[in-house]
Amino acid sequence: MSPNLFFGKVPDILVADDTLESLRLISNALSNRGYDVRSVTNGTLAIASARAAPPDLILLDIKMPDLSGYEVCQQLKQDSLTREIPVIFISALHEPFDKVEAFRVGGVDYITKPFQIEEMLVRIQSQLERYFSRTQIQHLNNELEKRVEERTAQLSEINHALQQEIAERQRIEESLRESESKFRQLSEHIQEVFWLMGYDATSKQFTAIEYVSPAFATIWGKTCESLYENPWEWLSSIHSDDHERVEKAFTEKAILGSFDEEYRVVHPDGTVRWIRDRGFPVTDDKGEVYRVAGIAEDITNLKRAEAHLVRETLHDSLTGLANRTYFMQRLEMAIKKRNRHNNYRFAVLFIDLDDFKRINDTLGHLIGDQLLMQISRILTGSVRDIDSVARLGGDEFTILVEDVQDWQDVLNITQRIQEQLTSAVQLEHHEIFTSTSIGIVFSTPNYQNGTEVVRDADIAMYRAKADGKGCYEVFDRSMYDQVLHLVELENALRQAIANQELHLYYQPIVSLRDNSQDHLIIEGFEVLSRWHHPKKGLISASEFISIAEDTGQINEIGEWVLQQACIQFQQLRSHYPDVTNLYFSINISGRQLRESSLLNLLDHTLQTTQIPPHCLKLELTESSLIENTTIAAKILKEIQQRGIEISLDDFGTGFSSLRYLHQFPLNVIKIDRSFVETLDLGTRERCIIHSIVTLARALGFATVAEGIETRQQLEKLRSLECDSGQGYFFSKPIPGEQIADFLLKRGVLVKPAPKTYQERHFNTFNTVSEQVRQVI
Repeated sequence: MSPNLFFGKVPDILVADDTLESLRLISNALSNRGYDVRSVTNGTLAIASARAAPPDLILLDIKMPDLSGYEVCQQLKQDSLTREIPVIFISALHEPFDKVEAFRVGGVDYITKPFQIEEMLVRIQSQLERYFSRTQIQHLNNELEKRVEERTAQLSEINHALQQEIAERQRIEESLRESESKFRQLSEHIQEVFWLMGYDATSKQFTAIEYVSPAFATIWGKTCESLYENPWEWLSSIHSDDHERVEKAFTEKAILGSFDEEYRVVHPDGTVRWIRDRGFPVTDDKGEVYRVAGIAEDITNLKRAEAHLVRETLHDSLTGLANRTYFMQRLEMAIKKRNRHNNYRFAVLFIDLDDFKRINDTLGHLIGDQLLMQISRILTGSVRDIDSVARLGGDEFTILVEDVQDWQDVLNITQRIQEQLTSAVQLEHHEIFTSTSIGIVFSTPNYQNGTEVVRDADIAMYRAKADGKGCYEVFDRSMYDQVLHLVELENALRQAIANQELHLYYQPIVSLRDNSQDHLIIEGFEVLSRWHHPKKGLISASEFISIAEDTGQINEIGEWVLQQACIQFQQLRSHYPDVTNLYFSINISGRQLRESSLLNLLDHTLQTTQIPPHCLKLELTESSLIENTTIAAKILKEIQQRGIEISLDDFGTGFSSLRYLHQFPLNVIKIDRSFVETLDLGTRERCIIHSIVTLARALGFATVAEGIETRQQLEKLRSLECDSGQGYFFSKPIPGEQIADFLLKRGVLVKPAPKTYQERHFNTFNTVSEQVRQVI
């Protein structure tokens, strides 16, 4: 139906949206279709405009600066002048509860942005048809009553002219026939059922069906004649679960104007339809009810949409499992039940697939999704019907095991899940082997909400991952205390640099090519950072560097370490010319290597402190290199072109791929301490180190052994022709202000006259260091 067919009136539509582009788009579309359009940009103007000149339909945005669309709709529905105007919400909010709220406050439809213009116009057209049909029915009924009253009054006033009275009656009858004809034409073409039922005010009984529109046959599945024969035939089709409620509501509320019920009707073929039925009284000139009029409409599609929205809200779209929201609801119910019944116990399993990202990256997300669906089937098949399996997101699943009689039963379920998941899964010609890390929480009276339970299960799961993956851990309080400790360290670490709590230590790197037993040749130092926490004391880098990498603070700490090391080494070089051949080696994280500013930082720092590039070495682990091999290789090549050497740290503990040795520009391979520690155990360990040294020499790399603690280790490494070494056998890491003393005692430095380096400079070291740092 085009706008000019709405009973001779072009519909007037009010659009309220604070986004000008959206407002202009909607208004143009409606204008082009022939509607009269008014537009406003906030809720206050929308209410004022609607009350000043009520439109035929309102398109309403939800998020507006002064009043939300929900508030605007509520105020309009509370005003008798604007109560009946249909309101369609148009919003970018797509969550199910936003839509449910829109219908709750009185909206008739909900269109989600972005939207299709044609879909919007069809929905508007549909609502306008309903609105004008209901308005016309009401108008015709009012007009009919009004004319009857007018004619009755006229007849009582002109009793003296019988002929005029007859003529007047004939005119009234003709008018009534015309009105009835219009009414029937209208009612026979609308999808809603319009009905009239007589009422006897004296006996307070409903009488006969005076009229029912043809739509009754479609919605109820029965003929209109059956209803005329038996006025209560409509009740016989109502679902047994709704019958008593609806019958009671109709007999008590219909003549009061408050009958408004939703119920189900069952067709003769067994199909079920949802109905919304409303009734209101019609009174005579004495104010007595003599008829009840009503409208019934089929809302089956709306109910289906609501059910779909509810399912989407509570279930995971990929696996069909319960989602986080639904799982937390079930968990909260379990906690309340546990608090009411001491003999009721439950457990929560937090399940995470190990290395799922690798599967996604190598086989693709389609295979990854198929694997998640297969995992969900395995998990569901591993528990009872009363238990709940949910997917929280990604590769994380949870299971609520209810009514636990023996905690061993929970462990049996866990072991059964892990056994099934260790078997190969066949997906599209791919044989995939998986494992899971599982955290378990047993219910205790201490838990008052589900968030705490899931948090602790998550902590236990990460402990399982830390223990080697493919296993499970049962949560205990010490795990939470450890996490809390790490959180406290993370917060304190943010202020550590500003509070000057970080300090540099240096561990000597010694040449192993000299076989002298008493004289050691110091080649350089590895720079190590230590954190002097004001309350927890000395904290090693192994404890706080991982936190810094996770939080992104590693860039700031790495920059500080580079600058401070250059400052201290520059001061040592400026007062002791003997150390010009010494180098210092600094660890660089993978995150720093990915920063485009690293090269500029190196150039600026070396230039400002006048440190030659050959005096600086950068150490990187294998894991930091493979995070982005292309970028890493490019940046390392540019670093090496500057004269800065690159060391591969902890070699042998990571991937140890020969391809990486060929792909990346390296100068030094550092043999991990784990191989040096086991050097005394037998020939196997000796062969491993010998292979690393031989490989490095063949590729032109120098070798440095870490963790040398005994003379026996030193001699064996010399016999294997390892180039250099470091460890407690030579020296523990020493503070920066003690480097000069360390070198003097070993004859590397010659005391300058008249005062030593420390006597003249280390007393003011902090001041000079701060000044140079500010320059950088």
